[in-house]
Amino acid sequence: MSILLLDSTPSGVPIAKPAVGSQRERILRGVHSALSLYQPTLKHLERRSEPRFPYPYPFHLTPLSDTGVILVEATLSVIGRHLSEHGLDFYHREPLPYRRAIATLPAMADEWVGMVIELTRTRLSSLGWYDYGSRIIGLVEPAPMADVA
Repeated sequence: MSILLLDSTPSGVPIAKPAVGSQRERILRGVHSALSLYQPTLKHLERRSEPRFPYPYPFHLTPLSDTGVILVEATLSVIGRHLSEHGLDFYHREPLPYRRAIATLPAMADEWVGMVIELTRTRLSSLGWYDYGSRIIGLVEPAPMADVA
């Protein structure tokens, strides 16, 4: 999958731009590709309006500034919880000060899927981990990798 949606500022800093056109279809293909790496024959359905699939795997989260600049140096690893065609839930030990980020998930054929997410929910669990819920708002090229904390 090759979707080039990064632009850059005059200083050369990349900016994430949401997908256009058949954005929903590209998001669905990206979610299905990431899920199929771990659960190629998953047929579990939930009582919710759309199926959510367990996704207890690590992935990279690269924050976006309020202006859409990709903050590569702030990339971190998080642990997934659920993945659906519209959202991604995950855990992290620290509170996150950003509203949007690029979630970079491994997918089939040694590829990566870059999803622009908007955090919609945060709660501190009784075990001290932050539980985040997010909405997938677009696809971009996977975020450049930096040393991940």
